[in-house]
Amino acid sequence: MRKALCDLLQDENWQVVSAAVRSLRKRNELEAVVPLVKAMQNAKGRLLEDFHEGVVTITGYKFGLDPANWKAWLDETGGEVTPTPNRGRTRPRRHLPQDQDPLEEHDVHN
Repeated sequence: MRKALCDLLQDENWQVVSAAVRSLRKRNELEAVVPLVKAMQNAKGRLLEDFHEGVVTITGYKFGLDPANWKAWLDETGGEVTPTPNRGRTRPRRHLPQDQDPLEEHDVHN
């Protein structure tokens, strides 16, 4: 299944590419990172954002929207993808003191 989804990253229809990226992101497979980064090099606009969200979610790394940063990272690691502890999360965890209600309003300037 992963190979079929990775093949769709080269489709001419941007909606097909976007759907493939979302599917790979949801599967959270490290093996999809190299094809995602390669396909990301030619992406623009909405697709670039989709690719970015995919590689950030799968790896946990945040190298920004510039595809060159992701390519440089892959080149540096020789294509060996090692995830961070944040792998699989699209949003950072918010840690609250145990006695603080997350819905309680509070002054952020103190």
